[in-house]
Amino acid sequence: MITLDKWLLVMLGGSLGAASRYGVSLLTARLFGPQFPYGTMVVNLAGCFLIGLLFALADRSRLLTPDVRLLLITGYLGALTTFSTFSLETVNAGRAGLTLQSLTNILINNLGGLSLTWLGLRLGGLR
Repeated sequence: MITLDKWLLVMLGGSLGAASRYGVSLLTARLFGPQFPYGTMVVNLAGCFLIGLLFALADRSRLLTPDVRLLLITGYLGALTTFSTFSLETVNAGRAGLTLQSLTNILINNLGGLSLTWLGLRLGGLR
């Protein structure tokens, strides 16, 4: 059963992750200018590294309790970037020998995401 304290851990991590994402976006825009989405790139790449590291630590040792995983992986990294979760799930499918599942996940998330963003813009009145 999921209890209130589990939800609170996810919410706390999520609020910190969202604030971090915003802070990184402001900082990179100030440092490099707004011409390229450096903030998004930085949080996505950092999130991918961190989710891999934390997942490995959780899997190979007892350094991360289930509650700490909820706080850091589900909450913090979930709000910082969903790209890290997509990356971990895709890599883990590949590690499990599910090559077709990995490739399908890559294609659907990327092509589908771009297509649906375009469709949303069109339906919202932007050409």
